[in-house]
Amino acid sequence: MQQTTVIEISVKSIIRIVAVILGIILIWMVSDILFSIAVALIVASAIEPWVGKLQTKGVPRSISVLLTYLVALGVAVLAIGSIIPPLASEVSQLVKDFPEKYKGFIDFFASLKTFLENKGFGANVENILQGAETGLSDLTGGFFKAVSGFFGGLFGVLVVIVLAFYFSTSEEAIKKLLRHVIPPDSQDRWLGLIDKAQERIGWWFKGQLILSLAIFILTFVFLKILGVKYALALAFLAGLLEIVPVIGPIISAIPAVFLTLLYSPFKALLVLILFILIQQFENHVLVPKVMQKSVGLHPIIVIVAMLVGAKLGGITGALVALPVATAADVFLTDIYSRAKEKSNAGG
Repeated sequence: MQQTTVIEISVKSIIRIVAVILGIILIWMVSDILFSIAVALIVASAIEPWVGKLQTKGVPRSISVLLTYLVALGVAVLAIGSIIPPLASEVSQLVKDFPEKYKGFIDFFASLKTFLENKGFGANVENILQGAETGLSDLTGGFFKAVSGFFGGLFGVLVVIVLAFYFSTSEEAIKKLLRHVIPPDSQDRWLGLIDKAQERIGWWFKGQLILSLAIFILTFVFLKILGVKYALALAFLAGLLEIVPVIGPIISAIPAVFLTLLYSPFKALLVLILFILIQQFENHVLVPKVMQKSVGLHPIIVIVAMLVGAKLGGITGALVALPVATAADVFLTDIYSRAKEKSNAGG
């Protein structure tokens, strides 16, 4: 006789399932807003070390936050005001020179193709050179599209800054709210982890600023020594892309080598060697010194986090992926340590 299995689902379980589904739909509908809030929280965490230092000197929190933002804004305006005129001049010159130089580069490819075909290398050479030409065109178009998209989101940046300022000034109110949400017996633990995550993000942000500035200066000085055109623009790009871990320095080397190749293949080789040496100096000298308080994540985790961030939020998502992963690492490490302690105690 065949037995039938009856699965009973309570009304409470159905309500929970429906609530979860509705919650996921709601999150998807307001994902842009949630993303802005997440970025604002990261910015607020990043400036927390400076705010904390002012507070230890007796400055009220609201004044500390205001002073920190004003100093940051002042430094940004001063830096931008100093670098924009010569940078704009170089970029303008690049836009003017590029079509002619690029045409000469393509003509060089055509001459190379003819030479190799005469030597009997055949159709494979044509495929390789056509692929290289297409790749260069796609790379150039993709880069300018990415830059325009980034600056197209300036309104979003303003919203993030306003939210971050609010989060910074309202930290105690936020912690009080969390105390109502977190169970009393684990409040100290979770609030402590939040403080630790904020501290780690602050170290990361401070270190990243130092690294970006160092790479900008090193790249600019040595490109000038080599007599490379558009040295300021290329160095600025190298410093900017330094905030993208692992692949940022590689991406910044591509336009530097390519643009130099339009003028001198020998100099392009020197530029390639220069970027490799700077990268090695950064990895073995700068990063261990600057990032010593910010525990590094495995490169695979960093790349995966960036890919997920890029999928969810484009360029901005890729940039904030690392601080999010850093904060997540704090919580996951604590959870793993506690689970291991319980396992050892039980064994």
